[in-house]
Amino acid sequence: MVKRPQGREVSFAFDPTAIASADALPEDTARLFWMFLSLIRKRSVDFTSFYKEFKKSSKTFSRDVTKLRDIGTRYHFALTRQRRGVVALANLLDIPDPRRKAEGIAADTLRAVADALGELVANDLLGYVDLSAAPRDPVLRIAMPQLVGQSVVADTYERLRAAWKSRTRVRFRYPARDAKSNAPQTEERTVEPHVVTYYDGRYYLVAYDRRPRTSGWRQFALDRIEGGISLAGTFQLRSVPRHYRGEDAVGLFKTGPRHEVLIAISPAIAQSVLGRRWQHQQRTEYTIGSWPTIAFEVFDLGEAVRWAFGFGSFARVVAPPPAVAYARELAMLMLDAHAVAESTNTA
Repeated sequence: MVKRPQGREVSFAFDPTAIASADALPEDTARLFWMFLSLIRKRSVDFTSFYKEFKKSSKTFSRDVTKLRDIGTRYHFALTRQRRGVVALANLLDIPDPRRKAEGIAADTLRAVADALGELVANDLLGYVDLSAAPRDPVLRIAMPQLVGQSVVADTYERLRAAWKSRTRVRFRYPARDAKSNAPQTEERTVEPHVVTYYDGRYYLVAYDRRPRTSGWRQFALDRIEGGISLAGTFQLRSVPRHYRGEDAVGLFKTGPRHEVLIAISPAIAQSVLGRRWQHQQRTEYTIGSWPTIAFEVFDLGEAVRWAFGFGSFARVVAPPPAVAYARELAMLMLDAHAVAESTNTA
């Protein structure tokens, strides 16, 4: 059974200001989402309510219903014929109560996520979903690094979560580089904690930095926060910009201007790679020989290059030139490192 949290607080691991709003979604996606929720809650969706909500024509309503039917063929639910502007839910996995089935699917999936991410995330979810009531899915498994309990990162997470819950700014020291000598050092930061993002085995705090002349949204790796965390006054929640919400698997880091990076994918793995949405802005093309390409918008060229390296020789960075040069430099550094390791082992 899904428990309804009070107010708009959902979880520190998510952006609470974006949960109840579809403003950030593409318009057609927002309509489909609204229609599906209506089907789950009322077992039907009607054009009159659709028009009041979106001010769209009956033709748009019919096209959206067709899209829902197509989705239904993949996810095993069916809709009745449209009669007098009303479409009803015919079945949802042959379960007479669609709301109960939807809650069961959600609980199963969340339990798998909790098992994969470890006890800290599981404890967060337990406040909103009764995971114990969901049978363990015998098929679904999600494998990824877990945050170890009683670790420094886990303690930092708990302190940040408590600060977020009480709407309290936090102060800590974080690595920086001296602008003149480029030497590593730490500096004190006072920030408003909003979201923690899990990315590639690490946790990152998304916070509003309160520095006078350079205030703005920043990301901080939890494992690099030094010297403990102290409290520094209260704050009001802000709407987290889309690029900082952690919704994309590529494009997390904000270290410079935005670039489009083009990566060619071997036909041997193209169906697997291009069949997944790594980023909302991604584009696919089929213009470079027999190797299709995928394009990402990133602020950090290195992030896109490292993503490509994850596929070994089956992916090639082809544009822009700075990204190609960085990929070549990184490959040489990796070769040198392996050569040193090999010579050490054979000495």
